Amino acid sequence: MSNRKKYALFFVVLAVAAVAAGYSFWSNSIQSSQVEGESVETVQDDSKIIFFYGQECPHCKIVEEYFRKNNVSEKIEFSQKEVYHNKPNANFMLEKARACGLDEKKLGVPLLWTEDGCYIGDKDIVSYFDGQLKK
Repeated sequence: MSNRKKYALFFVVLAVAAVAAGYSFWSNSIQSSQVEGESVETVQDDSKIIFFYGQECPHCKIVEEYFRKNNVSEKIEFSQKEVYHNKPNANFMLEKARACGLDEKKLGVPLLWTEDGCYIGDKDIVSYFDGQLKK
């Protein structure tokens, strides 16, 4: 085997090892953050309507665009919680979803929690706000 092939093989093995180590670290950090009994920062929010979204979520962006075009935040009082990069908000969303009886294994964003129930997906959330704006 030529030296060139040996170097190429070495770098491929090194890259695979680096990826495997990174995945292992990420996987362990996710699991350790979900250990029972761990103290978790809680979120206090007394809003009657809470919109949960993810920063990179394409369906969330549809709802956010609807909010902008219709000046929803100026007409309806509600809070917004980003859950992809904010663990306390993500835990708060789980708490609200459980209160609605939603299966957390099938949970995603966008999710809207109201005192009357939960709405999942851009279409249901936009429909909810359309109804509220018509009142």
